[in-house]
Amino acid sequence: MSDYTTTTTMAEYAAALPAAFAANFAGRFDLIGFRPMSAHQSDAHLFVVIGEREDGTFAKWNYNASAGGFFGGHYDLTLRRALDLCVEDSYASRAAERS
Repeated sequence: MSDYTTTTTMAEYAAALPAAFAANFAGRFDLIGFRPMSAHQSDAHLFVVIGEREDGTFAKWNYNASAGGFFGGHYDLTLRRALDLCVEDSYASRAAERS
């Protein structure tokens, strides 16, 4: 019996994120950037995303690539506050675990 386990890499998830962002926010926000939520391999599908609205305000979301959804939105932010949330609202400092 063959094992057909597939593992999607963080790079593959990241490559699909801009299209998912456009599908959800086109005409309302421009994608400014995103980063992995953590360096932990089991979090490879989680990202922190920043977008800019036409009025010059920013928003920050979390994105779950395996579920295909954006959640935890913070709106009407300055760029500085969006960047602060991008760092503080994550597992960036969580040490990678070994299994």
